[in-house]
Amino acid sequence: MSDFDMDAFDSIDFDSVEQSVAEKQAEKDKQESQEIEGMRDGANDCGDSCTI
Repeated sequence: MSDFDMDAFDSIDFDSVEQSVAEKQAEKDKQESQEIEGMRDGANDCGDSCTI
């Protein structure tokens, strides 16, 4: 572990990192929610080829 600079942790803005991670997760959750909603909307729209 001698190659690892423990003092580098002093310069990291953990609050900023945490906020960035939370924002990215929220965006990912929003995209997944939109995809699921799109699947629900199209689930019963199968025209003449429904096989359910």
